[in-house]
Amino acid sequence: MGFSALADMSRRIPDGGRSAPRLYNVSGVGLHHNAGVDAWGEASNPRREVSANYWIANNGAIIPNIDEDRRAFTSGAAGYPAGANADHRNITFEISNSPEGVRNGTWAISAEAWWAVVSLIADIYQRYGLGPVLRGPDQGVGVHQDWVPTSCPGPYIMGHLGSLISEAEALRTGISPEPTPVIIQEDDMNTYLEATSNSTPIKEKDGVERSRIWAGERQIGGMTFASVWERSADGSARRLFKGEWEAIVAAYAAAGRKVPVAKVGGNVVEQIVYGKRA
Repeated sequence: MGFSALADMSRRIPDGGRSAPRLYNVSGVGLHHNAGVDAWGEASNPRREVSANYWIANNGAIIPNIDEDRRAFTSGAAGYPAGANADHRNITFEISNSPEGVRNGTWAISAEAWWAVVSLIADIYQRYGLGPVLRGPDQGVGVHQDWVPTSCPGPYIMGHLGSLISEAEALRTGISPEPTPVIIQEDDMNTYLEATSNSTPIKEKDGVERSRIWAGERQIGGMTFASVWERSADGSARRLFKGEWEAIVAAYAAAGRKVPVAKVGGNVVEQIVYGKRA
């Protein structure tokens, strides 16, 4: 099968002998978090024994490692054969955490990494004809802790796994999921953040300068993102889809209230989402 067309083949990480022939047909995906901010660096380390079919970078790059036809060494551990069996059935992801997620222990991931995961899951399900994207350790979206005693992929992904799966299914089918009921928040101006400008471009590891935060709506892969970020109680933030933001605005209007949104520059939003630049 090779690799997804979404993968950045210019950054492919060699197999390095960290794979084996698959014993079973692909029946789902296995999610892991990198427990760090640099998937590229971790995966490129020749001393690292772990491999994955794909490594997801903070900027949303999908970095190929182990050919989909082969089993990556991602989920197995001594004494836990369920992990090795899962690797034989699943295409595995190692997902970079955001700097803020590493600092505060939530192991949150960036909006770009989130969208890369959603897009790659939808692509895999379409190519393999796996049907609806559902939660499931053996046939569906599984996570490391399904097979091995670990907290991986961390509280952020576990707490948002339902949303991630529903977004992947929406992208697979082109049908928007049923909207999540909107909870009216207290008048906290930090609940929603609207970027009024792009953040200052930063040079990524591929040498290209990009803004991490952009103002206005933006369409990626057929999905439209709003210019608004929602902050969670754990301090993490996620860029909202246009439909999500419209539903929030409508719910507040029906309640006779104004949405508590703070309009700030892109650099301010970047600091909240990613932390201060080094």
